[in-house]
This record gives sequence, structure tokens and C-alpha cells, in this order.
Amino acid sequence: MSIRMNLLFEVSGNYKVGKVISQQGKAYHIETASGKRIKVRSKDILFEFNSLFPFLILEKAKKIAVELDIKFLWEVSGSDEFSFLQLSDDYFGMIASPQETIALLLKLVSSPIYFQKRGNGKFKAAAAEKITA
Repeated sequence: MSIRMNLLFEVSGNYKVGKVISQQGKAYHIETASGKRIKVRSKDILFEFNSLFPFLILEKAKKIAVELDIKFLWEVSGSDEFSFLQLSDDYFGMIASPQETIALLLKLVSSPIYFQKRGNGKFKAAAAEKITA
């Protein structure tokens, strides 16, 4: 069995993982955990990774996300806009694993008081005054 390219993507505000079946231009044909095949535009893709078991990675990421310290993430994220990919590498070490990277994204998204979503994988930490209010 070969390792295949997998993608983390956003559909209607939900984050999903899928196996790449094919790519045509700026669109990917993806197989989801349910076996459904869908087309995903490249603008909706947040992260690509290789794994034999991409759907298990999403489940592991959800467990890791629960353990992440949101206040610490807020403190180290700085005041400028940032990518969750960069913050995950900084938080977990030189190169975060796919499940760690996805976990960090899930934590940021689930904490709108601390982080404002700015676009495709970009965030901005809330001002200190907003946190204390």
C-alpha cells in the first residue's frame, strides 16, 4: 500500500479530511471518510499531507486539540495576522505532525474570543482589552 496525498479542507465552515483521487487544474477530486467523492477547489484547501490513514489523523487531532492551552497560544501568537501552519510549527517544534497541525487549527477555530479568523488559514489574536472584558 502506498502513502497517498491527503487534504484538509473547509466546506461550509466545517473542516474535513479527504484522500486525493485526482487533480484537474485548480480542482481536486477527493474521497471523504464516508466514501463519498466530491470536488474541492484549491482555494478551500488549508493543508496537504501524506498518510495511509488520514481519517484517523483527524480523530487524533480532535483529541490533541482538547489538551492545547488556548491562553498560552494567545500569548505567543503576537499581534500580527498569522497562519495556523506557522503557529503549529512554533508551538509543537520544528515541523509539527499532521495531527498536531490540524489540532491547532481546530483549537483556534473553536476559540473565537481569543482568535479572529481572517481568511484561508489566517488568524489574528484578539486585543488584550477584549479578552479581559
